[in-house]
Order: sequence, then structure tokens, then C-alpha cells
Amino acid sequence: VYGNAFSPDSKFFGFTNLIFSYVKILSIPRKKIIYSFKCDGRYVKFSPNGRFFAYSTNKNNIIVRTLKNCNVVYKLMGHTGEINSIDFSSNNKYIATGSSDKTIRIWSLKSGKLFHILNKNIYYNKGIIINDDRVKFSPDGKFIANVFHKDNNIYIWSVKTGKVYAILKGHTEFIWSLAFSPDSRFLVSGSHDETTGIWSIKKRKLIN
Repeated sequence: VYGNAFSPDSKFFGFTNLIFSYVKILSIPRKKIIYSFKCDGRYVKFSPNGRFFAYSTNKNNIIVRTLKNCNVVYKLMGHTGEINSIDFSSNNKYIATGSSDKTIRIWSLKSGKLFHILNKNIYYNKGIIINDDRVKFSPDGKFIANVFHKDNNIYIWSVKTGKVYAILKGHTEFIWSLAFSPDSRFLVSGSHDETTGIWSIKKRKLIN
């Protein structure tokens, strides 16, 4: 098993397997697999309202399906490299995808249309590596945080404008994880430099 996720109500569990090339959805109350797809994708995520789930494919696309009947809602196409991150905004308006093509794409969950491409020009030559759990929507849906491992910085993006809101500098080695506080005021980061950073989003700086 490579990628895995629970649905918000904890009734479903999604997981992927790269060796056997599948994505499966398990119904926990029924104790059985209800959906299974032949696919080399790494990641699967559920929307916060529990209506949808999304998974990546080996063709650099993202498939969005309804959880109720498994209908395909959108096939999100545009990335030119492997998908290595998927996240839904808490307000169920957007889905963000990170790729080895050095871009983060924000899609409208209402229309399936591309809303923003982040990193396309400004940081294209920085050698960006984007990984799952390192592309995060803030709980209020206003920001996306992600890690650029070439410079060990954290970048905060405005979802509304698609522009950089803040660059958080301080870690000296690879950043493993990011987490927003429930009120979206703070961001916590864990790094290979054996430190944990607590950052103020409003002040755009380290506070601990």
C-alpha cells in the first residue's frame, strides 16, 4: 500500500498499490471493497463533504468520482509529470494537485476547470519537488502551503490570486511535513534539520 485516506465520516477507506497497480475503496461498515480500479497512481483523497474522491493515474491525470455511485465527474488533465500530491479545500470549492512537472494546479471542483497554475514561471528553475502532505490548503481555504526542497523554504500562495503570499525561511534541510492550525493562523513544519517550526501566517515569520 502506498497512498491511503479515510473519508470524513470514517465509513470509507481508500488505498493504492504500486506493485499490483490498483486503487481501491473499502466500505468499513460493510467490510468489503466496493470500488476497484486498475491504475498506477500513487494517491487517493476524499473531499471534506464526503461526496467525491480523487486519485492520480499513470498518465499524469486526476480522476474525480462520486463516492455514492462511482460516476466519473472530472478527468483533470494538464500535468506533464507524475502526480505526487492531491488536496481538497475545506470549503469543497477547489482541488489542488502537485506534480513532478514543477507545478501546482488549482482546479474548480464545481466546473472541473483549471483555476490557477502555481510555479509555472517564477520558480521553474529552482528544481521543485512537490510531495504528498507537503501541498496543503489552509482550513479557511485562502492559502496553499508547499515545500521547495531546493532551498528548504516554505511557500504560501494566495488561492484567490495564485500569487506568492509569503516565503518562510529558516529550515536548513529537507522539510518532511506541513500542517495548518484549525483556525488557519499558524503553520507547523517538520524538517530533517531536527527542528519544528511554528509560523505566523499573518506576520509571515517564525514565532517559536
